[in-house]
Amino acid sequence: MESTRQENTELKYLYRDASNYKWFDSVILSGHLTLDDLKKYLIDGEYFVPELVGMRCLTPEMRNEDDHDWHEIVALKPTSLAANFLSAEELVLKFKAQHLAGWPYLPKGCRFG
Repeated sequence: MESTRQENTELKYLYRDASNYKWFDSVILSGHLTLDDLKKYLIDGEYFVPELVGMRCLTPEMRNEDDHDWHEIVALKPTSLAANFLSAEELVLKFKAQHLAGWPYLPKGCRFG
């Protein structure tokens, strides 16, 4: 009997500050997700604010006036690792809701955690 393993998706993302320093993180989503599924909901087709969709914010405590809260998706790839976050469908719905709301900024800005 052949086992059927559900394909999950690893979403890798980063924060790049004004000096081009980078911080990375990832989540494992249950189900299949591609960049095309999210692209139309991203800020300028590239950026998002992770705290607004339940993901960990990577913005460092030390910031200057050129820094921002926008993060970038680095990669979406299939994985057999166990999911540790939402389903792909739930994440798409969260991105869509924030897109419709205009991706509002957080009052105090996001921080590690």
